[in-house]
Amino acid sequence: MQCLLLGKDSIEYGKVLQSDIDDCISMAVSVGADRHSPSLMFKGDSTFLNEDAALAIKQEQHLLMAVADSHFGYWASHAILEGLAKQQRRIDSPAVLFTVLQDMCGTQYDIRENSETTLLVLCMNMDSGQGFGVSFGDSSAVILNSDGYIPLNSKNDHYVTLNRFDSLTAAQADIFEFTVCREDLLVMFTDGVDECHYGHPKTSVQADHIASLYRNNHHCHDFVRALAELALRGVDGNPGGQDNIAIAAAKLC
Repeated sequence: MQCLLLGKDSIEYGKVLQSDIDDCISMAVSVGADRHSPSLMFKGDSTFLNEDAALAIKQEQHLLMAVADSHFGYWASHAILEGLAKQQRRIDSPAVLFTVLQDMCGTQYDIRENSETTLLVLCMNMDSGQGFGVSFGDSSAVILNSDGYIPLNSKNDHYVTLNRFDSLTAAQADIFEFTVCREDLLVMFTDGVDECHYGHPKTSVQADHIASLYRNNHHCHDFVRALAELALRGVDGNPGGQDNIAIAAAKLC
């Protein structure tokens, strides 16, 4: 089972495109809510202003989730997640993921495209809750539970493209491991959430806002919808919805 949400298919301001694989996996994308956002100056194609994308693939008890956020055109994020959706190998280690990404560089490159993208991939065994993540750029992976908001990855300033093998190497990535328990919610999102007030992360959605949402929304679908809508509204009277949004969440069921 899999679901791929591409930003180019979600370009209506103020709306959220959401899809679930089952009760345990949900994801959403949105172009945002502000038609005059300062982020528009960095879009590469005025026809498709949503450059984010999200992917979830469940093969028996193996789960892969990914979010990506392009700059200067949607091609990079869409090409990488479309490539991951098509590949047949089970990605059960960072080494396999890097091999798959490198192979995609040899088959899906397009030298006419100059967009680059953040990329965050999480892989987890749905029986044991053990998993790993690989992160390029400024998307976030977190665990939410009764202890609150637990960050999993460190953001960096490396962006990737299928046009350059050297952009998709372990040396450029933050690689991490995690274990999810039954009460936990595993969540990933692009910076359209924690920088929903574009260029102002301190007046955007914060960890305590997200932890508060979890206390009232333990179900994956409800949480993803609530987080997307919060990012579109903004927090504490500050602007929101000023960037594209991609969110994915999963829990053990």
